Amino acid sequence: MAVGEGLGERFERLYSLAARMLWAQGEPAWRGSGWPAERARAWRDLERVLAEDPGSDVGPPGPAPDPARHLLSRWAADGGRPLGFAAAVGAWEERLDADPGTLVVRDTAPSGTAVAPDRAVVLADRWYSTVRDLLDELAHRLAPGRPVAGLSPEAAPLSARLHELADALRRPVTRTPATPHPAEAMPVPAPSRPLAERPDLPAAYERLRGAARRAAESVTGGMDLSLAPEVPAAARDVLRAAAEEPVPEWRERHEGIDPARHMAYGYRWTDTGGGPLGFAQRAAEITADLADTPAPAAPEDYLPPPEEVPDRDWTVLSHAGALVRADLLDELAARLHPAMAPPHRLHAASHTVVTLLTSRLKGASDGR
Repeated sequence: MAVGEGLGERFERLYSLAARMLWAQGEPAWRGSGWPAERARAWRDLERVLAEDPGSDVGPPGPAPDPARHLLSRWAADGGRPLGFAAAVGAWEERLDADPGTLVVRDTAPSGTAVAPDRAVVLADRWYSTVRDLLDELAHRLAPGRPVAGLSPEAAPLSARLHELADALRRPVTRTPATPHPAEAMPVPAPSRPLAERPDLPAAYERLRGAARRAAESVTGGMDLSLAPEVPAAARDVLRAAAEEPVPEWRERHEGIDPARHMAYGYRWTDTGGGPLGFAQRAAEITADLADTPAPAAPEDYLPPPEEVPDRDWTVLSHAGALVRADLLDELAARLHPAMAPPHRLHAASHTVVTLLTSRLKGASDGR
């Protein structure tokens, strides 16, 4: 514990570390039957305590969105309220459930495609792998508990490029040439309410402290293949914070990453070592990678059709699969725009978006 550190600061640090431990595990195994009952119960209890919030998932009419609790790229359906993470994921899930699944096409198209021609979007695999990589970046940017500060101005060109990709992905469906960047269409976000801004802070801290300690102790007993590799180290940080020992409030996946200047997910290795990936470098990579790659298109818009192009792999998405990914690219564009990123610490509700990104949308199958 730092000298002079108050209860609010201790709560915020422990909240970040406990939420990061859940995020490190990935899919919520604690809700199923694959874990020992006592461990699963401890993690469910921690998840419930982290979800406590004096605010609501969908804000009142009119105010700007809170980056810790709401999307920065879309309003709620009534057009006048910020859209909370859980509500957004519910809407995306409904769209994916209502639309056909997807099909990966390798070199030549198999007969009997699983997607109706008028409900498909075709992507060259290089284009699709770029989208996947960017959705991994969003999953890291939305890690629950992440403490976030402002962004370097270098993020602005990358943000604009990401919005162009979102428009390109939705164009075969909507036939719309361009849409406004979220930073132009949404108001500047409101300063986030501190997670520790609550009248029952002493009691809330003790609830969090007890739940975090029990959950962390349940995963520090030795090798366990059901745990993600980062979880034991994250649990040790939680136990140190619960004991009010000095511990960093966040650890990036690689040393040297500064999320104000670098990609949180990107990292580049060379013969002499590795280094973080800056915003300008990532924008240049995207431009170079896609320079000679066909843009997403409806099947009938390809000349020649993809099945007649040798030595190239293709991914075919349903309309819903393409549009949901475009929405998520726009959310990343918004969160990487310097004007849209006031200091905030993400609420645990962001884990709902991370789960969608890392499970259902991780592959080409939309989770089917």
